[in-house]
Amino acid sequence: MLPRPPWSGKLWRYIHTEPFVNALGALTGNQAVQQVKAGLKAIYLSGWQAAADANLARQMYPDPSLYPANSMPGVVKRINNALVRVDQIYHAERFAAEIHAQFPDKPLAYNCSQSFNWKAKLDDATIAKFQRELDKMGYKFQFITLAGFHALNFSMFKLAESYRDHQMAAYVELQTEEFAAEAPGYTATRHQRGVGAGYLDDVTQTVSGGSASTTALTGSTEESQF
Repeated sequence: MLPRPPWSGKLWRYIHTEPFVNALGALTGNQAVQQVKAGLKAIYLSGWQAAADANLARQMYPDPSLYPANSMPGVVKRINNALVRVDQIYHAERFAAEIHAQFPDKPLAYNCSQSFNWKAKLDDATIAKFQRELDKMGYKFQFITLAGFHALNFSMFKLAESYRDHQMAAYVELQTEEFAAEAPGYTATRHQRGVGAGYLDDVTQTVSGGSASTTALTGSTEESQF
């Protein structure tokens, strides 16, 4: 007997433990989700349906035709992503329900983890409403633990990549974007001021009776040009 692929283990077990396994052809992820919620234990993916209405060429073909060969894996991916999404919702809802059963109206926290490949598993519309859906379940504090790490390192990589090819023009582009971001509240353009150099200058001048010549901000290019 040929070895079974690991992903077929559940179906193989059903075939050998159930009287029979009945399935319906699914065309979309939502159809597959509804089949599972209705109690079906297997999902059938029809090559005919993929050819006619779910191939990656976005054309209508008969079954024995030259539609893209990766169309079926594409449908499988959409179905799997939909089932993963439902599983996430189920676990979040169950956890919230169990907590609220003991502690009604208890606000919950949820880590929107950077370890999860969001675009690979969820579509844009689902991502856009993800936190609003969590809010309905009682998750009032939602956070991304390592957002600073990823933003810091990715932004430096992009700057270095551009600086390699365009030299100072790359940095000036960054600086220009910083100036533009000041209107909505960005304050790090003036780095000396941002870390409190002006305050320490005032302290230094007070201690020295106004005679200090080693202040950081006074007379600097930041003071005169920014």
